Amino acid sequence: MSDLILLPSAATLASGGFASDTGVWRLAAGQAQRMTLAAALNESRRPVVLLHPADARLAQVKVPPMNRERSLRAAALALDEQLLGESGSLQVALGERIGDLLRIALVDRALITSLRTLLAQLGAAQAPIGPLAAALPPTQMPALWGVDGEIFLFSTEATLSLPPEDAATVLALGATATGTAYGLAPLEGWSAGGSLPPLQVPSILFSNGQAGKQLWKAWRAPSYLAAACALAALAGLSLWWQALSGEATRLQDSMRAQFVKALPGTPMTGSPVEQLRAALAGGSGASTFERLLEASDRAAASWPRDLLQGADYGNERLTLRFAAKGLDASTKTQIESSLKGVGLNAQWTGETTALVTPGGAR
Repeated sequence: MSDLILLPSAATLASGGFASDTGVWRLAAGQAQRMTLAAALNESRRPVVLLHPADARLAQVKVPPMNRERSLRAAALALDEQLLGESGSLQVALGERIGDLLRIALVDRALITSLRTLLAQLGAAQAPIGPLAAALPPTQMPALWGVDGEIFLFSTEATLSLPPEDAATVLALGATATGTAYGLAPLEGWSAGGSLPPLQVPSILFSNGQAGKQLWKAWRAPSYLAAACALAALAGLSLWWQALSGEATRLQDSMRAQFVKALPGTPMTGSPVEQLRAALAGGSGASTFERLLEASDRAAASWPRDLLQGADYGNERLTLRFAAKGLDASTKTQIESSLKGVGLNAQWTGETTALVTPGGAR
């Protein structure tokens, strides 16, 4: 829950402006305490500063539905007509909409600027500022609140501040006949309520453009650094992608060269890997190399593991290279027999090499 800090009217201050020792009311946990502004800010959790009704007024202007920026401009134009062009010295805050009427709050621009400067000096630059007039829900109106020698009259049209002796006169001149009185003796036609009205965070708050600028100033350098890091990362990814693309091209060229070497005279009609797999599977129309390789692969299934070290093909001749370890006479006989079983002949051209040619029994 936020604590509310009610400021006095700036016109009643001898110094002509708010100061750290200005007397305020701090409203927290259903209790009102009188203290200085500096103490109230120091003791409050999430303080919300409420401007006196004499300093922050409410009004209603007829503005069609539109976005916030356009609504602010339209409200300023409407105020110019009502205030004879004097709205330029006022800061306007937008509230809720009731049909075509837009509820707004007005405050002197110089007053709220000086107040924000003071709050920043007291370590509360981010404290929201709103009108006391918008701190009581409309469902709780009308209401009277007597505090510190003056009476606040809350109504849906406006919130007024008047001396106690004028309260009965205002009621007699047309105020609602029923309501609730807070913090003072019941008046005629009004029922007595608790010591404090059910005030809450105002439905209208004045935007803090200066705090936004200060916040941006604080985060400007980190934001620029983050943007620079993002750009560097994108540049690095681009370079990495270019390197991968070049490597892929080199791999494709290498596979084409190996395909031509492995299947001389065979046109490459698609993926060299898939075409080579199809060649290993055999089939009608297979080249001499394809038949030799497919048959040798079937024969090698019965050989000791890691015995076959590689193969070379040229001039329709397939030469198999074997590991010297484990290649004795009986193993060579086994190799010859297995190759013969798949329709190939083996002729040993060296201690560890054998020339494989078509022939033998299938």
